[in-house]
Amino acid sequence: MPKVSICVAGLAAMVGGCASQMPPAPPNPTPSCIAASRVDRTEIVDDRTILFKMLDKTVYKNTLSATCPGLSNDVHGFIYEPIPGSGDVCANLQTIRLLTTHEVCFLGTFTRVDPVPSK
Repeated sequence: MPKVSICVAGLAAMVGGCASQMPPAPPNPTPSCIAASRVDRTEIVDDRTILFKMLDKTVYKNTLSATCPGLSNDVHGFIYEPIPGSGDVCANLQTIRLLTTHEVCFLGTFTRVDPVPSK
């Protein structure tokens, strides 16, 4: 059974701290969602990156949680299903499925892509 350490501020100060004894917290990516009804189109960049281009011209980049073999060559693209009830597509919770190979891949984090200034 694993041993659990509990640190009290006063005790930690006397003994020199106990932060080094505590295991690091596991990563907990916060899901961020986009409204599927606001997606105008998607663009496949490579086997790990999809751009979601919104009706209001905002662009979100999704970096898949792992490489999705065949994504960039799939001539028929992919499908995803919004979360029932909300109509959202959420990072780190949902999958896409390639239409040619039927490969299933997990969406990763969404990040907003700033527009490139025109010259």
